[in-house]
Amino acid sequence: MTRKPRKRRLGLSKAGQARAGWWLGWLMVAAGIYLAFGLPPALMTFGVVFALTFLVLHDVEEPDEEVRTR
Repeated sequence: MTRKPRKRRLGLSKAGQARAGWWLGWLMVAAGIYLAFGLPPALMTFGVVFALTFLVLHDVEEPDEEVRTR
């Protein structure tokens, strides 16, 4: 009996999902500000968010795979 090949998926960790959500969300906000007010306010918003990213870091806990519970 042969096995069916599995479809490959991009597996992101919880921390990777959090980073992707953070950046995509703020990218959408900057795009909306660009459409409403123009390029300078959008760039200022992106700069503030970029600085905020490095000032406010959130820790995302990932479960230990080595620890087994009975």
